[in-house]
Amino acid sequence: PIVDWAEIYNFGQPPTDGSTDLITMGSVASQHAVFMARSTVDLVLIASLLQAISISGRNRQQKRLYKAGTDPENWYRPGLIDRLDIFVERTELRRACMAVLNRKAPWPDRNTTAEQANKLHFDLKKLRQPNLVDFRRYNSDRLAQLHGELKDPVARAFIAAIAFERPDFDLAPRIVLLDNLAERKAPESELYTLLDRVRSDIVDAPSSGDVSVDQLRSILFHSAKRAGLQEFKHQVIGLMKDSKPGREAIEALADVAGRSNPDAYQYTRKSAVHAIREIARSNPNVPDVRFAIGILNELRGCNTGAGVLNAINEGVADLERLLQTLKP
Repeated sequence: PIVDWAEIYNFGQPPTDGSTDLITMGSVASQHAVFMARSTVDLVLIASLLQAISISGRNRQQKRLYKAGTDPENWYRPGLIDRLDIFVERTELRRACMAVLNRKAPWPDRNTTAEQANKLHFDLKKLRQPNLVDFRRYNSDRLAQLHGELKDPVARAFIAAIAFERPDFDLAPRIVLLDNLAERKAPESELYTLLDRVRSDIVDAPSSGDVSVDQLRSILFHSAKRAGLQEFKHQVIGLMKDSKPGREAIEALADVAGRSNPDAYQYTRKSAVHAIREIARSNPNVPDVRFAIGILNELRGCNTGAGVLNAINEGVADLERLLQTLKP
């Protein structure tokens, strides 16, 4: 139907009303139109086929390079390359994971430990099969990043099972991985993906205590000079605002706003000032409100910019009004 649309709709039949339409079946323009339409479809189909063949060949070559030069006696020694293209990676990880999964045991969940995954849920020796990618040889940094990004508890448990027996591979908490990505100037998409996982962890287990003010401050420090991360920094500041104790969070936010190693962008500094104000208002008492006012007054002496200074003045005025309503 796509190629033969002209015949289906009787396109270009000779007019019966004596009109002189430009495109008719008997005209050169009509023949050109039909030829170009069919040629375009043919070229698109041929190009798609060639691209599919090229991708298939490239993927096979990647897997050959991954296996080339490996040591049968050392299952953690990589080949000529130690990681795959991201699209091949996800597909092969899923295949390997399901191939070595113990179907007789309950499937892993978010509470499965690395030891349980290794000894109960997965038989990693099956990764020696020639049709599988042996992820025991995979790049440890990339495996750790995948463990942080993935939502599937089975895939995460599979990586944890590898980490349990691999001497050079230690799974760090997601917040630590996020800090490492920020320090390495990782792409924005990776930062946002991992931050979303950190936020999900906090919602699922708010009392886990894995996220500290110092870790969040370190993330902001490592991304302080990067442009294009406004929403990312705003979300990190939001996590810092909800961290305990409140005074430590205020001190760290004051550094971001201008006191020590401040962020390079005014929108981040303003967000930090607003967060200080919100922390003081969240559970108001005289000592903490006075502490926040003192910090904001201290920021007035820093070179924060006109917009940040206005936010400081508004915050001080608001907290002073709040202070008058509190009992000493």
